[in-house]
Amino acid sequence: MAGRQAPGLSRNKRKLLARELVRKLGSTSVAEDVVRQMRGAIQENFYGTSIKCFCEESDSLLQWAYYADCHRGIRLEFSGLNRWRFVDDLGVARPVALTKVRYSDEYPIIDADSDFSGDELMSALLTKSTVWRHENEWRALRVQTRPGHQEFDPSDLVSLVLGSRISDADAGALLRICEQRAVPIKVYRARLADSKFSLTLNLIGELGGR
Repeated sequence: MAGRQAPGLSRNKRKLLARELVRKLGSTSVAEDVVRQMRGAIQENFYGTSIKCFCEESDSLLQWAYYADCHRGIRLEFSGLNRWRFVDDLGVARPVALTKVRYSDEYPIIDADSDFSGDELMSALLTKSTVWRHENEWRALRVQTRPGHQEFDPSDLVSLVLGSRISDADAGALLRICEQRAVPIKVYRARLADSKFSLTLNLIGELGGR
């Protein structure tokens, strides 16, 4: 409602106007409408951010089970993420913000009077429950853009780990791709230990670059 009455105001000023309208009118329906607008403003910022997730651990049984099709997938190791760039919706080249995830038992707080574009938005996007602390996650955020492909320099991909249960067909196809790379890449094969719950990474070799 405040947005319709004062479209020329900034989002923060529209919210202040909305709160004043609620105070003056004392209407439950108006208050509910304002809450919906505030939630919409927050979601708008969330939808305008693309997130890529990374993990510090290369041999985590849980990570391989969660995200690599129960050891049938692969793990990619990157370097040089600080050099990655993307073009936002306005055509401006921006760096990818790589940040360590914070784990907490409490939800991050977003002030309804803020413009949702600063520290509060980042906190909301970079906070997870403590039950996920074992992931040691980092997130690369692309703000003011939409989800899509992220291009990177081939030299930034430094290693590939084949899952312990990957199919022979998938493993063979990936090895052929690695052999054709102009930039060399180290390739490993994960193995489940025989007598304990652990993984080892065995080097197959350095492929490509010839």
